[in-house]
Amino acid sequence: MMLESQSVRWAALFLVSCCAPLCAQLPDLDATSCAAYQTAIEPSSEEVAFLKVPWESELKRAIRRATREAKPLLIYVMNGHPLACT
Repeated sequence: MMLESQSVRWAALFLVSCCAPLCAQLPDLDATSCAAYQTAIEPSSEEVAFLKVPWESELKRAIRRATREAKPLLIYVMNGHPLACT
């Protein structure tokens, strides 16, 4: 147990010593720059358009709905982690 806590302390010290020079280079954050950063990282309406699609997560429900609405059914199947972290 002592070895684990000592390893964690050394890892934390290493991270702090590596990140400290980077923190000194960060620009000041004021109202104008904060608004610019927010605009840059906020997704546009085109990037979140997929959220408007009425997705179904259950196959039976999707089949019934596609039949009722006379629409085609797209089945998306994959093997592995959705972020390719397998």
